[in-house]
Amino acid sequence: FSSGEVLWCSLYIVASVIALLTSPTYNLDAGFGSLAAGNILFLIISAAKNSVFMTLWIAFDQMVVYHRFLGHVTVATAIIHSCFYLDRLLVFMSDNIYKTGFAALLCGIFIFVTSISFVRRRFFNVFFWSHFAYIGFIVAVYLHARGARPFILTAVTFHGLDKIVQILSNRPRQTTLIKKVG
Repeated sequence: FSSGEVLWCSLYIVASVIALLTSPTYNLDAGFGSLAAGNILFLIISAAKNSVFMTLWIAFDQMVVYHRFLGHVTVATAIIHSCFYLDRLLVFMSDNIYKTGFAALLCGIFIFVTSISFVRRRFFNVFFWSHFAYIGFIVAVYLHARGARPFILTAVTFHGLDKIVQILSNRPRQTTLIKKVG
């Protein structure tokens, strides 16, 4: 981390804590869930190769630092959120809200564990392919909490637009060959 990256990440943590502590409608258990859901939007945007942030002249290599940071924050806040409900998990596991929350948490932890530097560097394919668990994570969070849906839908929209831009910018260009006579 450079000093600028540490500054931005610290400011992000401070803003998150302020949002958590000053929200009049949330208590801590739901508040950590809301933070996790809100972080998903920034997590997905920071992973995009054609991100809005790229237009701000932030290189993709630099954006990966923020993506990793946001991934850690998202999983940490999701774990804290779930700790508030551990006593009810086994009793209410038949409820969809607990099933979907647990599924989202497992997907997030799976991605996190396979993103650890040791795994990422030695087993890149495991790291790469495990990231497709984000689909299960996104779907489970969407089904878990209505309040998360605007963040999820916005993140999915950004991700879809990024993929469209990638496809259009990587398609072969049409060329015309002219035979030179003589």
